[in-house]
Amino acid sequence: MRLFHTKLKNDHIKVKIFGGLGNQMYQYAMARTLADKFSLGLTLDISSYHGNKRSGIERSFSLDKFNIRYTSLEASSGKKYWSIAAAKQSIYLQNLFGIYLENDLPISELSPSEIKGQLLVGYWQNYRYFEDNSENILSDFSLKHSLSKRSEELLSNVSQGPSLMVHIRRGDYVTSSESGGQHRLVPLSYYKAALKIISNTLVPIKIFVFSDDIEWCKNLAVFEGFETHFVGQSKDRGDYEDLHAMACCDRHIIANSTFSWWAAWMASQRKCKEQPYVCAPKTWFYEKTGSSTNVMLKGWTCL
Repeated sequence: MRLFHTKLKNDHIKVKIFGGLGNQMYQYAMARTLADKFSLGLTLDISSYHGNKRSGIERSFSLDKFNIRYTSLEASSGKKYWSIAAAKQSIYLQNLFGIYLENDLPISELSPSEIKGQLLVGYWQNYRYFEDNSENILSDFSLKHSLSKRSEELLSNVSQGPSLMVHIRRGDYVTSSESGGQHRLVPLSYYKAALKIISNTLVPIKIFVFSDDIEWCKNLAVFEGFETHFVGQSKDRGDYEDLHAMACCDRHIIANSTFSWWAAWMASQRKCKEQPYVCAPKTWFYEKTGSSTNVMLKGWTCL
């Protein structure tokens, strides 16, 4: 990924938006919270979606499907770029172009003078960045338009009786697992254990399996004996619509994925008086530097 820089007003901050929808939501939530805290304008740099294709996966900007608040979008291309790797190695570039990289300093310690006019770059996968602004963030992530017919049918099915969302992430995680990467496949033993716990607390139960490899999921013995509905990716439904349906379920078994994390987070905020049951994999990252400390919410069951 490369950084695109244009001069920013001192009463604004800019955040680099990249990756899938889950990553985009983390990046927005962190920056929106800072902008609200310091009464600053917010520019979303979405230039990474021009010709962006990683590991055979097309990524697209999806935040505009929500009622997000921002001052401007920056989608320009064709001007001077510097790589993030180069910026990390050069304090000169960071200072010259106003680049603030994740982990430079704790966000909570930043002052308005340090953040104004800066380009914020990182994944920002830490719910503490926006936990004090959760009500506004939840409102920002409400859908801007009505659901498609397919999504309305799915949501109607979800609302009929106790529902359990199960998210199984495969796709690029298969390759990452084979190569020893940071994100790896969650073992089936996790889903079996989580399903046993939740099925003992919610009977009868309708299971909705969401996955990027739904045909593979249909052959899993772990769902035998349950009323199970398999929800694969569809051109007739946007990923933001699937996220909405996932969040409307009563119980959640999430993968080590920002996509299902956000579904569980949104459900937790909406049902704060009656905390929904969420099972999450204990191991989120597989590198020594990875930590799940800032990922899991209080009350979630980690297996």
